[in-house]
Amino acid sequence: MVDKSFIRDILDSDLSAEVKGFIVSESIKTGKSGTKVGKDSYNDIIHNIDHGVTLQAVGDKYDVTRERIRQIYKNETDLSVRDVKKIRYEEVNPEIERPCEVCGLLFKSRRSDAVYCSNRCRWEAGILRNYTLDQCEACFFYYLNPTSGSTRHRRFCSKKCQGSWLAKISGNGKKSSIKKTCCGCTRRFKTKRDNRKFCSWLCYLKFRKS
Repeated sequence: MVDKSFIRDILDSDLSAEVKGFIVSESIKTGKSGTKVGKDSYNDIIHNIDHGVTLQAVGDKYDVTRERIRQIYKNETDLSVRDVKKIRYEEVNPEIERPCEVCGLLFKSRRSDAVYCSNRCRWEAGILRNYTLDQCEACFFYYLNPTSGSTRHRRFCSKKCQGSWLAKISGNGKKSSIKKTCCGCTRRFKTKRDNRKFCSWLCYLKFRKS
């Protein structure tokens, strides 16, 4: 809570009305009286922050804002709170040298789950895990075949190779026409369908009516 004597001293001071109103409103909003922190408390503040105590907790202890605690720590140690967290993280997680699972090169990392030395090795590991190297049956070039999804177990690297392979085994893709006798009018006609029996739709209808 804000000390009433602090507000009374601010109102009785020689400051302008705008400054008085700003100080009082900020004090009521934050709940801090703006009490000065003695230099004898600096060592305790530095000790608390070095051991992981938050700025808010230290500010509540001395009845000041967290920004004031940050300023005191910055002025006394020339280090920011972010630098302290980084130093503490490096102390808890030392660098460990280990081999990369893809290229085999040794690399250093502070993460216990790090297994790749670079993003390229991580990408190559994903390719090896999700694709297989197969040979196209048409052009005989090697291509990446996905191990899952609707395109898995492909035999060709592209639609073009698939079309050329089908055209090759079926006579250049063109089926020759054959001559057959119409069952309706007994005339000879050409067709590419083996099961066709009539030369036209009219012959089929006449045959059904008869």
